[in-house]
Amino acid sequence: MWDVYLAYVILLVVTVTMVRKDLWNSKSKGLPYIIAICTIIGLEADVLFRIFILVPCQTYQLFYRADANTLILWWAKGAFETPIKVAMSTLVTAIVGLPVIRSFRKVASLDWLQ
Repeated sequence: MWDVYLAYVILLVVTVTMVRKDLWNSKSKGLPYIIAICTIIGLEADVLFRIFILVPCQTYQLFYRADANTLILWWAKGAFETPIKVAMSTLVTAIVGLPVIRSFRKVASLDWLQ
């Protein structure tokens, strides 16, 4: 759960920084930050949903035929693995996302109906 709390702190810090530096109104300067924030929040929401499905709904017993001790091992492994996956996904999305959005903006600015 520590990665969820860290994501919340990152969200607050980046949002306050962007408001103070007025990066929300800048189309090019603030976009990588917005992409990174959206990626982190989306991935952490996915993690929380999976935790909810896995533990309270006890799908670890239904689908995997696992006991509580196996669940503890999965939980310990996920505590180290999940933040690394979130960091890598955020980095790739921030790098790839900006050129994709720029290309979509160019395509949208063209008048296809003329």
